[in-house]
Amino acid sequence: MFVVNGQLTVRSDFKDMAKRLEGGLAPIVKRQPGFRGYYVVQTGDRTGQGVLVFDTAQDWAAAQGETLTWYEENISPLCEGAAVATSGEVLVSVEPDAMSDRGGATTGADAKPH
Repeated sequence: MFVVNGQLTVRSDFKDMAKRLEGGLAPIVKRQPGFRGYYVVQTGDRTGQGVLVFDTAQDWAAAQGETLTWYEENISPLCEGAAVATSGEVLVSVEPDAMSDRGGATTGADAKPH
């Protein structure tokens, strides 16, 4: 798996930005080959992160054109400064073997190297 993480600070409330990202960027990335997931995380009143997950770095490279164009046109003008983006291959992921009736992982969750 390949993960792209973008950290940004917005001029207004980050929850408003999350709605924009969900309505605009999410449909774009959902139709890209190798797309695995998209998460928007609020880290402060005006700060947050967008996390994209793809099967491979090549899948992300193929998705960059449309994704970054939309971001630059619709999100970048609403931010304070430039977003800070990092990306890389997932080396370890941990997933539950099964879910308990309380909604959490049962014992026995295993780490899987990638």
